[in-house]
Amino acid sequence: MYLVEGGSSSGITLSGGKKIGPPWAAGAASPRYRQNPGLVSLGRPAALRTPRGQLVAAAAMHVVNDGLFAGMYPLLPLIAADLALSYAQVGAVKTAFSGASSVLQLPAGIAAEGIGEQLLLALGTGWVGLGLLAMALTATYVPLLLASIVGGLGGNSQHPVASAIVSRLFDSGRRATAIGTLKSTRNVRAYGVRARKR
Repeated sequence: MYLVEGGSSSGITLSGGKKIGPPWAAGAASPRYRQNPGLVSLGRPAALRTPRGQLVAAAAMHVVNDGLFAGMYPLLPLIAADLALSYAQVGAVKTAFSGASSVLQLPAGIAAEGIGEQLLLALGTGWVGLGLLAMALTATYVPLLLASIVGGLGGNSQHPVASAIVSRLFDSGRRATAIGTLKSTRNVRAYGVRARKR
């Protein structure tokens, strides 16, 4: 962990005199900003070095993550028909998938502080995708239920970690607007599900 002491167009000065750069944006280096080693990538595109760029990236990740969970809804009738499942079994699969994505949010937040927030976001979303792939490869109910639980666990990182990133980036102002923008992207998922149901 490093405490950011100042920022300029040439870079960010960390405690101990170490410099990295360029900063996320002019004036973006707040004295309260604690740098997570997994958050900085000097090779990232210029657009992602600004708070607004990272907000857009986090919002896009939110859409993808929630879209993976929403994609279960139109697939449930097909799963039931393919595996000859009852309504109760299909409901259990959906409950396991969604429920698993919320039970470990606190540990996910703690883990993000150690391995890096953006890295954990990417890993979590990839985990959900792999879980869906594993579910597609199952041929009976019990393996499907287990794959649903394991795949759903990847969703725990999205909400606590993305909220922490955006909240810190906008700590000097417009934090509520930024958080609202991040959270409202879930509506894109909802509209997509409604469109597929029509």
